[in-house]
Amino acid sequence: MNKTEKVFGVIMFVIIIASYVIPFTMVSGITKWYGSFFIWVVLAILTIVVNNLWTRNWGEEE
Repeated sequence: MNKTEKVFGVIMFVIIIASYVIPFTMVSGITKWYGSFFIWVVLAILTIVVNNLWTRNWGEEE
């Protein structure tokens, strides 16, 4: 694992933890369904972007 892969791994770990912590703590006061749904959509889009950046050069020689 090189440094870039470790950084992306840490970013993904933070996104995963945030997807559990934020809806149940920071937006728990929002009684509508779209409170946590909005957070999960934003985190899903962020995950797609990070995975795209992470795997963009897969298969190429380092």
